[in-house]
Amino acid sequence: MAILAIISIYTMVEFQEVRKLAMTESTLDPNLFNDSPEPDELYGFELQDDLTEEEIEEALEIADKRRFLRGTMIVTGGIGSGKDLFGNVLSYKIKRYFKNRTVLRDEKARKLYGYYEPGLAAVAV
Repeated sequence: MAILAIISIYTMVEFQEVRKLAMTESTLDPNLFNDSPEPDELYGFELQDDLTEEEIEEALEIADKRRFLRGTMIVTGGIGSGKDLFGNVLSYKIKRYFKNRTVLRDEKARKLYGYYEPGLAAVAV
């Protein structure tokens, strides 16, 4: 135990010396640090102003599963398993509940769906 304590104290003192050196202006290397925004800053969300209590609850549930609010989602399943229904309902709710969210679609939607950005069909290879 005494040897472990001595090593721990030595390591702590050594670390503090290294830290002092690293933090001096003359040796500060900007490539050593990650100054990118935190995920919550990058992927924060703002709710629409006109939501009902039920919509707010559902929006917070969707936001809690952060994977639904960013990135690309691939949904797989057999014929008639509800892939399109899932994608249409989720993307509709995201654009309805959250401010500044744009939906890109690779197929035409029905008028009931509302506004969306036709995007992927024009660039699909």
